[in-house]
Amino acid sequence: MNLLHLLNEFNHVVFLDAVNCDQNPGSLQVFSPEMVQSKKPQFQCSTHGTDLLQIITLAKQLEHAPDKITIIGVQPKDISFGEGLSKKLQDCVDSLVDQAAEVIKTVINDTIHTT
Repeated sequence: MNLLHLLNEFNHVVFLDAVNCDQNPGSLQVFSPEMVQSKKPQFQCSTHGTDLLQIITLAKQLEHAPDKITIIGVQPKDISFGEGLSKKLQDCVDSLVDQAAEVIKTVINDTIHTT
């Protein structure tokens, strides 16, 4: 939830997160929050169970959201609780970092040319 109070300090925020898009593990998707819907229940009894989309929705309701948000979602092999990366993601992490860097460069470029 600390993230909520940081969002309004920026014009454009890019998140990199594990996202279940029913794709092959290691697949990368780029989207805005408006393009997707959370599959988690709306009511959470724990602040640790809140997902990114719920935080973004709350930030918008409180008028703390940046003008633009981009989410870089990486399909994990397993979405259950645990630590570390699967072997599949470990094998393609360099490629994922390169792909994410290209998205971030595009965001920076777009931001520079629109301000």
